[in-house]
Amino acid sequence: MKKILKLLGLLVVILLIVLLIGKNFIAKKAVMGGVKAVTGLEMDIDSMDVGILNTLVGINEMKLYNPPEFSDRVMIDIPEIYVDYDLSAFIKGTAHLEEVRINLKELTVVKDKEGRLNINSLKVAKKGEKPEKPGEKKETEIKIDLLDLKIGKVIYKDYSRGSEPKILEYNLNLHEKYYNITDLNEDRK
Repeated sequence: MKKILKLLGLLVVILLIVLLIGKNFIAKKAVMGGVKAVTGLEMDIDSMDVGILNTLVGINEMKLYNPPEFSDRVMIDIPEIYVDYDLSAFIKGTAHLEEVRINLKELTVVKDKEGRLNINSLKVAKKGEKPEKPGEKKETEIKIDLLDLKIGKVIYKDYSRGSEPKILEYNLNLHEKYYNITDLNEDRK
């Protein structure tokens, strides 16, 4: 009986170790699969860290790819997304993000020969949904204590005028910090 308990204890420890090591892999695959299901676009994430004892989600080297009909491979290049959240607020129905860091290195907007824009593929089709009636759905409250936003550059490539694209590059080099955000529609100027 003692040997069975030791074996069972060892199996539990091994299972916990596998879950601790595998949680990031599982979360990464879930995010990539979710983006694919919602947008139809491929995504790659180099690494993802989901905290168990601490309430954080960290994504490193995320790339969202263009649909196959666009010759340019990468649409969005984000070296870092970091979110530290308040779990108890989420349980109560409020999205309280204590710190959010987004580092968008590059966004490439492409207009193909037919005049279609790659960013339009980000629109999510809501098939079969009925329009919401006022008062039907309660919006989730949101609070962001700190949003640290970096945007490197935006590139616009227009292939609609011939085989060689017209390329415009905007080096924004924006680095802004916003505090105490409670309304995502509020103008923060």
